[in-house]
Parts: sequence; structure tokens; C-alpha cells
Amino acid sequence: PVVEAVERAAPAVVSIGTTRLVRVPRFWEWDFVVQERPGALGSGVIVHPRGYVVTNAHVINQAAQISVKLTGLGREDEIAAGLVAVDLEHDLALLKMEGDGPYPAAAFGRVDDLMVGETVIAMGNPFGLGRTVTVGVLSAVDRDIQIRDQLFEGLLQTDAAVNQGNSGGALLNILGEWIGVNSAIY
Repeated sequence: PVVEAVERAAPAVVSIGTTRLVRVPRFWEWDFVVQERPGALGSGVIVHPRGYVVTNAHVINQAAQISVKLTGLGREDEIAAGLVAVDLEHDLALLKMEGDGPYPAAAFGRVDDLMVGETVIAMGNPFGLGRTVTVGVLSAVDRDIQIRDQLFEGLLQTDAAVNQGNSGGALLNILGEWIGVNSAIY
């Protein structure tokens, strides 16, 4: 069942790359030049065939440019994307890929019938290595967690390995349906 779920969901799980503008000192400390530098690597989920992608806000924070890499179609197309909306309170961002698609969109699962102990699958792009899949169980539903100075409420908690770069990736049920966003390591 896990293999079938991954095959079903893989085309909609993408890699997110950014570039950032940084001030770099020239020869004198009082003189700076602005340069583009590689930024965060993360993951995302295509949620609409017209190219809308959900990821974490911290993945695209301070991005000058955003690109989405389609990795689940047997090729690696990289497509520029723009920021549509950000919800900092929930650490979510909505992106729109250039072009109208159609792009492979995730199937939405139900979250009102989730049960602690059921199998879940985390898909993403940890460490920029490409698509990675881990499996675990749903450890808690509607969990509240304080991380630094921010309270995250109503979370799904899993023991599936979620590493850096997996942020913004898909949390799937055993049917390969999208039930959540991989957001934090606690």
C-alpha cells in the first residue's frame, strides 16, 4: 500500500529552491554590493492543476526568486514561481508556478477521520537530495506545540522522519492523499 500511495502522490510533491539578495562588503567596510546567493531548499505540494503550490513560509522567507522543481514525473523540470500569499501564523505560503499547466495536483484527503496509530507517509526533499519518502504513524491529532516564541495549534504529529529540507513537503495517508504539510522538527 505504501508503494502505491507514493506512486500516486509523487508527481505533486516538488522541490523548492530560492535565491536571496545579500549585502556583501567590497574592499572597504563602508562599501557594499548586493548579490544573489542560493537560499533555502525545501519542499512543496502542487494543490491545483494551474500550478498553485503550498509550502512553508519559512522555506521562502526573504526569497528574491523562487523556483519549483518537478521531480515526480521522471524528469526534473525547474519552473519559476511567484508568491501569492503568506500565513505566518500557520507557517504556510502559497506559490504560483509560471505557465498554466496542467500540473499534477495532489488528491486531498480527509482530516476529520484521522486516527492515532494509522500509517502516514512523509514525502519531501530533505538536504536537497531529491525526493525522499519516510513512513511512520500518526502520533497525535490536534497537538499544540510551542516552538521558540510561536505557538502552533491543531497540528498532526508523526514519528515519520522529517529532516531539514523536508519542510513544506507532503504528509500523506495510506491512500496517497494529502493530509498535511511537513512543518517542524521537535
